Amino acid sequence: MIANRWIRLGDEDLAAARKLLAPPDAQPRIACFLLQQAAEKYLKALLAHRGSPLLRTHDLLFLYQELLPDLALSLEQSELLEQMNEFAVALRYYLEVPPPDTIEAVLEYCVLLRAEVIVRLSTTLDP
Repeated sequence: MIANRWIRLGDEDLAAARKLLAPPDAQPRIACFLLQQAAEKYLKALLAHRGSPLLRTHDLLFLYQELLPDLALSLEQSELLEQMNEFAVALRYYLEVPPPDTIEAVLEYCVLLRAEVIVRLSTTLDP
């Protein structure tokens, strides 16, 4: 199932981001990029499950809008998606690294988004 592949790819990004956030050699800039990538892949998993065509975009808000009304986010969650959009390109080149509390909020949201996607797909993943 294509959706499962997207989830597995997102899981790899999420796991790598967690490792890159761990002291003593934390690399938050790269971790933020991977968190954006994980969220993107989780949203694309929902789109694939719905039978939507693959969208070649990194714009998380656009992907979210494509999932309406199936996926409803709080204002805080949509603001996190907007901030994560910056992680896809700008953060890698010139944007300052967000403060640790913002990074933690993004990490927590990626974990919640993954859980919601899994529930919506009603599937189990191979280990």
